[in-house]
Formats: sequence, C-alpha cells, structure tokens
Amino acid sequence: MDMELQRMVMEGYRPVSQGMFSQEETLESIVPDAFPDISRIVSAVGKVFLKDKELGEGSLRLSGTARVTAPRAGLFSSLVDGYESVLNRENILRLTPSSYRAITPEAGAAGVGRLVYGTGWSFVTMMREEDVGRMQPGDTLTLRFQKGLDRDMAMEVAYVSAEEDGRRVVVLASERYLQLTTLLRLQNAQIIFESYDGIRVPRSAVRVNAQPLTDEDGKPLLDSSGNPITQNLTCVYCLWGEKARSKPVKVLWQEDEYILVAPDEEALGKYTSEQTKESRRLRAGDEVITAAADLYDGKVIR
Repeated sequence: MDMELQRMVMEGYRPVSQGMFSQEETLESIVPDAFPDISRIVSAVGKVFLKDKELGEGSLRLSGTARVTAPRAGLFSSLVDGYESVLNRENILRLTPSSYRAITPEAGAAGVGRLVYGTGWSFVTMMREEDVGRMQPGDTLTLRFQKGLDRDMAMEVAYVSAEEDGRRVVVLASERYLQLTTLLRLQNAQIIFESYDGIRVPRSAVRVNAQPLTDEDGKPLLDSSGNPITQNLTCVYCLWGEKARSKPVKVLWQEDEYILVAPDEEALGKYTSEQTKESRRLRAGDEVITAAADLYDGKVIR
C-alpha cells in the first residue's frame, strides 16, 4: 500500500484585539545635565518579541517585549494619565480660575507611554490676586518644588488670567530640565520673587552709631583740617582679639529676631589701607557681640 504525508497548516494564534495594552512597571530615572538627550527616542519599529509562554486551563499566556513606532523623535515618558490632551499648550493659555477648578483627565486614557516633543514645559497654578501683584507675562522668577526636583528653576511668566473671585491662573514656562520633569504632575511649589544673599545676625547685634573712622591701630582718621572723620554707620561689633571692632554693614532683609546683612562696600572704601579694609569686612564665622553696653571701637571686652 502506498502512503504519503499530507501537509496541513494549522493556525496557532490569531489577533483578538487591536490597541489593548496591559502593563505593570516601575520607572525611576535621573538624567544627568551633562547628557540632556540620553532619554530621547531616535527610532522605533513595530515588532513583538515572544519571551515566555504559559499554557493554562482554557487559556494561553504569552509575554514578551514590544517596540512601538513613533512619527518622529521625542522624549519618552511612561506616565499616561489622561492629562495629555487636556493640559496642552493651547488650552493652558486660555484657562480661567473656574476652568482651572474643573480640570479632569480624559477618561479611558491608556497606552505604553507618551512622547514629548520640543524642549519646553509649563507649570500651571492658581494664585490669590494679592500674591500675583504686578506679575506680567515676560517676567522672570524662581520656582522651587517641595519634592521631586532638588533645585531652584528660573521660570518665565507665560500667562496671567483675568481676575475671578480674587484669584488668577498663572502659567510659568521653561526650556530647561525637561528630562527631570516629565514624570512630575501634581506638585506643591514656592514662587520666589526676590532673594538675598548675606550673613544672618541677631537683631540686637546691629547698631547705628556716629563713629570716628580709625586705622588698623585704632587711631582716628583725620581730614585735611586735622579734625576726626566721623560718619553714621550701621555696623556690627565683632571680637578682634580682646577688643571690639566695628564692621560696617548694609541691611538686606529684616525679620523679628534677625537681620540679613552684607559688608558695606561704600563705607569700607573710605579706608585707604587694603589691610585695614579687609579687617573691617564682616565675614561668615566672625564672633559677633550681641549684648554689651557702651560699645565703641577698640573697647576691651576680655
């Protein structure tokens, strides 16, 4: 009897759904400033690679990896929460306080991630009218997040809405740190309008005196007529060896218990000796005298 093998193609799988994704992942990434494009997607292909298979009762479970296509290069973020189509550039520049309160994510948003095009990002908030003050589009200020990003960022005011019930919507924009902000969404932040850099001293240490100017040895400086040179000085007294030495300062900021000061360069300029000038300059770490009566330059303290 003649026998021969017959070939039969059996369908082992078939598509059951298009555009359905089920994923579970945790992503934490820090992109160093030296390599700002390290997370940028350059190209992609549409293929699925089978990794594991598991046969169960009435089901077959497959797992693997997928590469998805993109129309152009962008910055990839795994966060997809439905705000992508709601908080776009066009919409946020038209927000009012009432529409800000009504912001909700788009229902049914899903996907493996999103691509961010461009380099800009925005921070949208609602502020009290008195806090907005004279803020105008084009102004620059500093934004400080409470968590998620440990640096201060210079932001440009992109939009200020009309006032509504004592509130305004403010949009701040930046072209920096995009790689560090793509996974951030709801954030508490401080808006810093001005900042000062100085030395904090107790309020009791700051004095305003009419004082004669002295040289390095404590001798009065004289004018061309031989009279002592005096001036009203805002100063602090510091220990210089066993004696008190006044150091001229200018006040930058005041609080109830302390004052932020910096060396008064104009007053220091009256000293002709560079050595004297530097000895009169207030520096961090100087031992400031806070409680003493009848202080004067050169008074013996110890």
